[in-house]
Amino acid sequence: MQEPPRSFEEFLHSCNLDEWPRFPYGPEVDVRPLIATLRNDYSLDNIAKYLYDNVPLSTEKLSNLEEKVEECKIKVHEHAKKIVHLEGSEEGKEQYFLEQAVEPSAAVSKDFLVMTKKKKKNYKFPGFQSHHLTDLPCQLEAAQLWDSVLKVQTFKHGLNLKVLKKLFLSEASIALLQDCFWWWFLQKFKPDQGEQDHLFDRISDSFVALLLSTPNYIKDPFFQMYPDCLSQAIYLTFYEAFPNSHFGDEFKDELMDLIFQWIR
Repeated sequence: MQEPPRSFEEFLHSCNLDEWPRFPYGPEVDVRPLIATLRNDYSLDNIAKYLYDNVPLSTEKLSNLEEKVEECKIKVHEHAKKIVHLEGSEEGKEQYFLEQAVEPSAAVSKDFLVMTKKKKKNYKFPGFQSHHLTDLPCQLEAAQLWDSVLKVQTFKHGLNLKVLKKLFLSEASIALLQDCFWWWFLQKFKPDQGEQDHLFDRISDSFVALLLSTPNYIKDPFFQMYPDCLSQAIYLTFYEAFPNSHFGDEFKDELMDLIFQWIR
């Protein structure tokens, strides 16, 4: 059996060619007039028009979503007007919100409102689950908390914001926020070494996953800003989950020291 060519010269020799590429099946043809004809007959405008006429995009779902968003906006503004002008105590405002903004059948939402009245000392850690992240208090969503933090950040010129936001909102980053929040909650208010060790192990795994998924060209600037942003996101979670509690400068400083030590 003849061996395959091992070099470019052997390839040319095996095909009886002096040079390559060339037209092996006929004389060389000037294709420039053909290309010009194709460009005239099939311009970008003609192609776009053909696609528009024959491959229409379905916009029904987008339209429905836009209508729902507008309805929600109207409802939010109506409730906001009543709450802002409502006279009376804080308890009266909370009761009004419970009666007006939440449907009586929405038991989960009622639990949310009741939870906002609780202080951190009365709240218990739901428990570690190896295959599921522990939900944040008051039905807070980690992705929304991250989004709130990112809106107030000043990114350095030249950084790809889409890539940065994708990393901040990645599965590993979401897990880091939730597990770090609960680890710090236990550390400060309900110490439990066993639960904290489980959380710390998963925090380590999540950090490695985030590290390996970060492109090399953006890795340094991303991890320079990540501990500061994570500290803010954790603090924001405490602020939103326990509005009746006070978290002073000492709490902030200790939280930032811990996160910077872990990541930097």
